[in-house]
Amino acid sequence: MNVKPRIFIGSSAESKEFAEVVSRYLGRKYECVVWSNCFFDLNATTYETLARKAIIFDYAVYIGGKDDFVIRKQDGSTKYAPRDNVYLEFGLYAGILSPARSFFLVHKECRIATDLLGVTVALFHDKKSIQACCKQVDRSIERECRKNRIQLLPSTSLAMGYYTNFLCQIKNAVLDRKDNFIDGWSYDEKKKNLRIEVVLPDDVYVDWQSWADRYAKHNGLCRVSFNGSTRTMGILMDKDTFDATGVLRVMDVPQTLRASFAAVDLVLGQDYLGEDEVAQLAKENEVRNFCATLKNLIKKDAYLSEIVEISMVNAHF
Repeated sequence: MNVKPRIFIGSSAESKEFAEVVSRYLGRKYECVVWSNCFFDLNATTYETLARKAIIFDYAVYIGGKDDFVIRKQDGSTKYAPRDNVYLEFGLYAGILSPARSFFLVHKECRIATDLLGVTVALFHDKKSIQACCKQVDRSIERECRKNRIQLLPSTSLAMGYYTNFLCQIKNAVLDRKDNFIDGWSYDEKKKNLRIEVVLPDDVYVDWQSWADRYAKHNGLCRVSFNGSTRTMGILMDKDTFDATGVLRVMDVPQTLRASFAAVDLVLGQDYLGEDEVAQLAKENEVRNFCATLKNLIKKDAYLSEIVEISMVNAHF
């Protein structure tokens, strides 16, 4: 499963050479896809493919080159301008990914559309100067990678719910020192020997529920009832380790992500059985964003940051 942020790079055919420079520069750190690299689907319109595949990307970079020569009606002045469809596609991706994750690099001899006046864009005039623009984009992406935004698909919201309704439930129950809060087993919080492992299979096409059962059996885990701070939940526990050492290893496979997978299928209008590359990439994006959001939430909690580990494991052990 890819762990690098994925970037879509768009331009007109006339400015494709600049798009390729951007791809080579940013491709050293990120997974880059240029529009000209077999991106568009057969038997589908350009707009349809762009809209359908937007959910597989984390960021978008559009190149506004000297594509057309335009005459201004009011005063008859002439100037170069980016192709009109580049503006349309940039707006599409800014709407889906958010303006903070969509970047417009414009040739400095171009007239900028009035809708973008006041918006800071990166200016270039040749292949060397566009690399300086790439540095700006890279810095912006590095800052943005430390954030998680509410997006079209629900992984950010699901991670927030999982953090509140599962991890914090365990934390609050332990800190409240409830006796026998796991199927009759007592736990002494003073020993600080609780470990919570959030485990995710590295294949979005396996059935996560049956995989969790197989993972538990393979690792000698037992499913027990856990009395959380407000409700009772089922968790996986390493009973043998607890009996032998007193270390309480709690494991969970976040089934809530199955809602993300269902959302992807709905957004893509999936009406067939089988695997689809766009659906797979979108679901992998959801898993990656879920983990990133969860890590950001956990690191702000002094207690959970010491005891929670998130790991991706081989789905086909």
